[in-house]
Amino acid sequence: MQIKHNAHIAGPGGQPVKCVEQAVYLGGLLRTDGSTQVSITRRFGQARATFDKLVSVWRHANITDKRKLLVFNACVVSALLYSLETICMRKADKARIDAFQAKCLRQIFKIPHSIISHVSNATVLAKAGATPLSSTLLSRQLHFYGRLASLPATRLLRQAVLQPSTAVPLELSGKRTRGRLRLSWSSVLFAQALKLAGGSPATLNEMLCGASNTPHGWRLAVYDFCNRQQVGSCFCSACVALRLRCCVACFCPAVCLFVFLFVASRSVYCRCRARASVSNSSVLFHDRTVMPMRRRIQTRLGVSEER
Repeated sequence: MQIKHNAHIAGPGGQPVKCVEQAVYLGGLLRTDGSTQVSITRRFGQARATFDKLVSVWRHANITDKRKLLVFNACVVSALLYSLETICMRKADKARIDAFQAKCLRQIFKIPHSIISHVSNATVLAKAGATPLSSTLLSRQLHFYGRLASLPATRLLRQAVLQPSTAVPLELSGKRTRGRLRLSWSSVLFAQALKLAGGSPATLNEMLCGASNTPHGWRLAVYDFCNRQQVGSCFCSACVALRLRCCVACFCPAVCLFVFLFVASRSVYCRCRARASVSNSSVLFHDRTVMPMRRRIQTRLGVSEER
């Protein structure tokens, strides 16, 4: 693979080595342009093929849903998330991962699509007792970032990603290419780590590179951060109730009262509209059906409308 160079590469016998645009290495797909979308799509295809094989087996076997979940996590989720913590994931990619998880769980529990069953993905995850795969992936990425920052300064991997004695990503030098800059793995993970540390680079450096740096403390901080992120993005009844309790605890009863009054007024308005539509339809039915019948009866009897 030739990455940003056109040099002639020869083998031991002097023959030119065949150059390719992409290659599979340690289960991952490497490309010369550095893009990861093809690798992520390939991983989705592998996981989907594995799940389809499991579904064909489950149709002819008496297996409980609990056992199916264990097999799903062992064979499908592990293959899908393998080494994804080293890839820069976009927001759309994380949404695809969560959608794939929800679709597979719906097939396991035999729950139709939300348009038909009116069951949200959050309810399906709560029934399975699972967390979104995007949250699991974020936890793995932050754990890997912490291990990378705790490496000795002499390690080549740390020198290629982070600045010396800090947890700040290394600024790459060189000529900038035309167009918008691509997202880099180090910059995205550094932004998430800053949120974990409260937005202070000094606190982050102390947590990862300071004298009080412990792997156990970083794991606990990552666990709490991912739980808070999951609660903030979930819309199930438990998480919504938790956010409302936090809102009340933060002295925001006026906001809750405003939301309640707005919802109540909307419901009253909808009821009035429904009653008005019913009354209008009855009047229209009377004008179109009853009145012509009355006129036909009056003409047959020879009675005018004035009488």
